[in-house]
Amino acid sequence: NFHGDPSAGVLVKFENCSFPKGRQGSRQNASEAKRIAAYLRANTPADVAILTPYKAQVECLKSVVPPAYRDAVRTIHASQGQEYDTVILSVCDAANMFFTDCFSKKSNGRAVMNTAISRAKHELVLFCDVAFWSTQSRQLIKGLLDVAVGGDRDAHLQNQ
Repeated sequence: NFHGDPSAGVLVKFENCSFPKGRQGSRQNASEAKRIAAYLRANTPADVAILTPYKAQVECLKSVVPPAYRDAVRTIHASQGQEYDTVILSVCDAANMFFTDCFSKKSNGRAVMNTAISRAKHELVLFCDVAFWSTQSRQLIKGLLDVAVGGDRDAHLQNQ
């Protein structure tokens, strides 16, 4: 029953970024960072926040995004109380979820993910490992992917 408020007009999009093998314990995903940098060069959003749950991913993102967007990169926690026309979410996790796990009693992932997605006024763009997150029933990111447009989810999943 996942759905947005139709009157809000928030478009959810996604880009597939495979999580590097052997990096499950890492809180950095260079693949996502590079894809986000390319997305920013191609789309040039004006009022944008580039959010991620992890400080390590913030540093990774800042090292590759165009200079005009470096100040837009921050942790989800740092974005509280603000809204942006476009939110780019670098999920970063696959398998070893912490801030992205919405059902673990060991994590406050539900609050973190809610903060991230509720910052978007018009557009939310997810960058994540689609093959992984598409199999995570009851997770908010899976629900977002289910209603998202774009990306290469179908082609990627058919190749698995």
